[in-house]
Amino acid sequence: MTDTTPKNPTMVIQGKYSMGGLYLPEASGTEVVYTRPDRRRVDNDVEFDSFMLGWADYSGSDIYRMDQNKLWMLNNDDESYRECQLGGCLADVSFNFNSVGPGNSDSNGKAYEGYNDRGCQVSLKTNEFNVQKTGNSRMIGGYSTNEYRVGWEIEMADQSGRVDTNLFQFVFWTTAPEVGQSPLWQVHQQAMDNYYQALEANHPMARLIGPEAYDALSGFIEDLDRIHNGAITETAEKLSAIEGYPLATKVEWFQKLEACRGASGSRHASTVDLNKGVGGVANAAANALGNFIKDKRDAAVTAWTDNALVRYEYEATQVSEQMVHDSTFMVPEDYTLVRRR
Repeated sequence: MTDTTPKNPTMVIQGKYSMGGLYLPEASGTEVVYTRPDRRRVDNDVEFDSFMLGWADYSGSDIYRMDQNKLWMLNNDDESYRECQLGGCLADVSFNFNSVGPGNSDSNGKAYEGYNDRGCQVSLKTNEFNVQKTGNSRMIGGYSTNEYRVGWEIEMADQSGRVDTNLFQFVFWTTAPEVGQSPLWQVHQQAMDNYYQALEANHPMARLIGPEAYDALSGFIEDLDRIHNGAITETAEKLSAIEGYPLATKVEWFQKLEACRGASGSRHASTVDLNKGVGGVANAAANALGNFIKDKRDAAVTAWTDNALVRYEYEATQVSEQMVHDSTFMVPEDYTLVRRR
């Protein structure tokens, strides 16, 4: 059938990604994002590494209509869709990890267990957040990008002095600030402002790593904010040093649990020895980041990588402005509505 809907200028970003770790199933996929000031469409094709999850390979599209306060979630495999208000079905956005990811017995994913759930009373001992512009640059999707590396170390101590350590490592390759002044990127920025506000995911970290990756970390981040009011605000202020839009992102989360040992049988701990050398986890973190502390331990780095709770990587492959049919932002007529919220 010939598409007779009008064509209008649209920003199109094509990319690829992979994910895995304890909290996410091992998978890889491709993504195409279509953006106009008042609407956005994200096409995802996901393939899972596990033979047991082969049935879950997925082709889907999320259509965000900020002008109508609607989100349509299309399953392109069975030609069905769901409808809700923007921000009204966050658990289903982009890919329903509830069915194959965290907390499901059919995958390697596990759900984050908060301190209240574990009956563990802790206080914030360390909250170190470092942002470094490395001076490295490379071309991504036709744009020159600058590299930023971020290390975030959080220590929580229980009443007996035992400590949980969480380490987050981020790598961002962002466009030059002046790129944002072009009409194409200004349209994109306007759309993203509307998009994140509608999703109620307006934290600067969500903007940098994307709502899907942020959702995998959000349980811990919310726990941290509850334990120490202002901890998240401090990180947001430091993230403002990162200029430009990220065209490539790497996120890793590592953890060592010692607090409230014996309080819950469900506690799991990293098998990595993080107590080697001065600074323990800080040394391992710096080694992986490559610049914060000049202490080389290749074996420790390998162990950290093998034991990530969350690992997510994304890279844009092409950025362009295209004339796109308006139907791109509509539900196909032959798709069946299966749920409306």
